Parts: sequence; structure tokens; C-alpha cells
Amino acid sequence: MDEEKPIEINNDNVEKPEAKGKSITSLVLGIISVVTLCFTSYTMWISLICGILGLIFGILGIKNENAKSMAKTGIILSVIALVVVVVLILILIGIVLLGMGGIILSAISAI
Repeated sequence: MDEEKPIEINNDNVEKPEAKGKSITSLVLGIISVVTLCFTSYTMWISLICGILGLIFGILGIKNENAKSMAKTGIILSVIALVVVVVLILILIGIVLLGMGGIILSAISAI
């Protein structure tokens, strides 16, 4: 009778897939944050949230993963979106303050 020998599998030489999840997430969130800047002011908040998350995932992707170029691109896009959002928020605050300042000055001059 033939004895069946168990087959031994050696997984030492098998290439493991590269971990790219955080880098891809950073890139996608960076693209979303830049694209949402092109729409109304309501999407500015989406851009702000996606920019912050894209920056976080990009930093984690650079530290831990092999797809560093995707992580760097995600970081760059996220930073661009964050800078634009902050500038827009400052402009809106300035417009509101100037508008209120005009109302206050007209009220004071009427007295």
C-alpha cells in the first residue's frame, strides 16, 4: 500500500501584498476635499472634514506603508484644500464683521 505523505507548504517565500489602504484613503479624501471646494459654501465644511482626515491618513500612510507617493499626493491635496477653506472662512468672518460694523456705525451716526 502507498502511504500518502502530507504536503508541506512553505509560506516564507510568498510575497505579501503591499499595504496601501491608508495611502489610498488619503489620496481619495484629498481629491474629494479639493473637488468640493468648487461647489457651494455648504460643501466647504465637507472639504474641511475630508482635508483633515486626508492629512491624518497621509501622515499614517507615509510612516507605515509602501505607497508613499500616494500618501504624499493626498497630503498635498489635503493641505491645499485646508488652506483654501481657512482663507474662505477668514473672508466670510471679515465680511460679517464689516457688515455688522457698518450697521453699528450707521446706528451710532443716527443718534
